Amino acid sequence: IRRCNEAGITNQKLLLDPGFGFGKNLSHNYQLLARLSEFHRFGLPLLVGMSRKSMIGQLLNVPPDQRVIGSVACAVIAAM
Repeated sequence: IRRCNEAGITNQKLLLDPGFGFGKNLSHNYQLLARLSEFHRFGLPLLVGMSRKSMIGQLLNVPPDQRVIGSVACAVIAAM
């Protein structure tokens, strides 16, 4: 955030994406979901892309086309 601001990018043009699934294992992803509220201290919008992620498939043991309910559940948790 600081580097963006120093480069002239204002906070109004920023959002945070914790990057679910990118370089993380199942445990990392669920820890991130459980601690998502800690990102609020930055005062920026959060982008949480959870739709049909492999973490949902691993937990529920279902293919991508059957992960909608898990995706919705993760979205609700993220919104809380």
